[in-house]
Amino acid sequence: MNKKNVLLLLIATVALGASAGQGTYWSLSGGWAQPGNADITFNGINVGEFDYDSGWIVEAAYGMITSENIAYELAFSYQENDGDLNDSSGTEGTFDLDIWTLMLNGMYFLDPVDSITPYGLLGLGAVDYSSDDADETVFGGQIGAGLKYQISDMNCWNLEYRYLLAQDIKDDGFEIEVSGHTVQLGYSQMY
Repeated sequence: MNKKNVLLLLIATVALGASAGQGTYWSLSGGWAQPGNADITFNGINVGEFDYDSGWIVEAAYGMITSENIAYELAFSYQENDGDLNDSSGTEGTFDLDIWTLMLNGMYFLDPVDSITPYGLLGLGAVDYSSDDADETVFGGQIGAGLKYQISDMNCWNLEYRYLLAQDIKDDGFEIEVSGHTVQLGYSQMY
């Protein structure tokens, strides 16, 4: 799935949701992103490593609250990081890494304490990795936890931690591990 198709799918989902009734919401968030350092293997032998610097992430989501404790959302995010390549032949270099995700997330909300509600999150979807000379889309998932602070009946703040894990990127015998952490602060508005 290319980036244009992902963006069109997100726009269509938000447009359909604009006419939906109570229980639907949109959210925007941003924050800190740290991909996990990735081993590079060739035919099963470790030949180097990508070391990533921390960067930033932004995300837009459209969701639906289906009960007091359960919500689903379609989330589209963009993440940017820099990295260093160190391989066994002595080659070193820096590169830019862009990560695009399209995830279907499910959230389970625990009982609120005052205006704060803790929740867990589980998501599945597509992860697109783009660096200076490579671009690949793989299947991925994420798990996380957060706190929702209710401002009013119609809006809230969210603070979330997420761990992203995706299939290894494979190319001509090479395999690169894929994982990462994010901490995001977001705002949600009910329709």
